[in-house]
Amino acid sequence: MHSWLRALKRDQRHVLAIIIPVSKTPKLKILIIGGTHGVEPQSSYYAEQLAKRLDQPNILIIPTLNPDGIKVNTRGNARGVDLNRNLPSKNWQASPPLLPNGKLNPYYGGTKPASEPENKKLIKAIEEHQPQLIISFHTNHYVQNPNPPQVNLDILSDDEIIKRGLSPRLKQRGRHAATLIAEVLDLPVTEDIGYATPGSLGSYSKDLAIPCITVEFNDELHGKQLWQQHGEKFVALLEQL
Repeated sequence: MHSWLRALKRDQRHVLAIIIPVSKTPKLKILIIGGTHGVEPQSSYYAEQLAKRLDQPNILIIPTLNPDGIKVNTRGNARGVDLNRNLPSKNWQASPPLLPNGKLNPYYGGTKPASEPENKKLIKAIEEHQPQLIISFHTNHYVQNPNPPQVNLDILSDDEIIKRGLSPRLKQRGRHAATLIAEVLDLPVTEDIGYATPGSLGSYSKDLAIPCITVEFNDELHGKQLWQQHGEKFVALLEQL
């Protein structure tokens, strides 16, 4: 099987996407994203290791969505925008770039939905790849809302699924994948992060009716430590989905 490395350029920087082409036997189409927040380099490292080892059809991997933030260890991108508050979800909210105390707003969602080039590339990747499942790597590094390491599933409610005329299998697929991932990582599964996340990938995925699994790794561990704990098991799991 052949694979290609595609660079999605912004100025002289790159958001890397590794595309493994569709096989003759269709499998679950999955999008995996790391490095959304620059203060969570473990997420980028983990996604990069998956990209090096996976030989699985129908998987698109973006190891580092926010290369500028990773480079300088900031939550936001080069313009101070939190990419996980900037997606064009129905619940996107305008927010000021600065807090009342004059400090940068860590949850600044940009001047408008999808204002940032990184998210424009992400939206294009979703439109082109048409994933049936999204897996986003983060750590439980926090600014205002502490939470333990976990596997959080964003998915439509039963009422929304019925209202939109979607198959109940949508929810079954998301919960099945979240349960398997949680077992490999030895983390609990949640379906409510506990606070509002306007403009987040989870919110945007709900609008698109795509189950989205956010893995919150333990921020106290380095990327290599996380990979050593369960990386190869995670590869084996993805090869089975």
